[in-house]
Amino acid sequence: MGGLGACGFRPADMAARVGDGETITEDRVQRIWDESRETLLDKAPAAGASAEPVRVPYTRGDLVRAIVSRDLYGRLAAEKGVSLPAGVPYDEAGAQFGLPGTDEYVRLYTENAVLQNSLTKAVTNPPAPTEAEVRDVFDRISANGGIQPGTDFASFNSMLSPEDRTALSAALSVRRDLLALADQADIEVNPRYQPFELGLLGVSNQQTGQSYSVVAATLGEDLRAPVADVS
Repeated sequence: MGGLGACGFRPADMAARVGDGETITEDRVQRIWDESRETLLDKAPAAGASAEPVRVPYTRGDLVRAIVSRDLYGRLAAEKGVSLPAGVPYDEAGAQFGLPGTDEYVRLYTENAVLQNSLTKAVTNPPAPTEAEVRDVFDRISANGGIQPGTDFASFNSMLSPEDRTALSAALSVRRDLLALADQADIEVNPRYQPFELGLLGVSNQQTGQSYSVVAATLGEDLRAPVADVS
């Protein structure tokens, strides 16, 4: 597991810190979240009896993960000689959230996705996934209702195509690098934003349309305390 601590935290003013990088304050998290909400309020129709409440399409936990992820992906990209390409699709990503491409969360989310994809594509000759790694994928898919009833692990493993195994191998290679990087860094995350997991390979549930991670880097232990997002 990657290195992540919770000791010495001042929950009132610190959300996270990555190594010698900039401290991520709760004020910064709140400012970004408030700016997104103000944008949505400006776009919303005039309030009325039937008006739907304006809801920010991400949580503060999502935002903290995006900020920390951007730092980690940036460090790993620098090690691997990977950089953001020209024409990062901020506006396209923002449309998914109903926010402009200039929104800070949208930019973090988009850059993380692009860097993750670039890092995965840059992997060459990764080792084949171990049985334990494939079993973790099986368990994650099962937990999200993606396994046909009666399908055991052996059957699932035998049905994976060469393309599936290549995608898994590349994502797992990036995960190993991220966890190694996290072990080297002095990462601290407020317990209220834990468990802290970075998704590296996702799939969609065909019935619900919801996406979830089948390969993820889990940092630290679950020391979470609930955080409410006030609309």
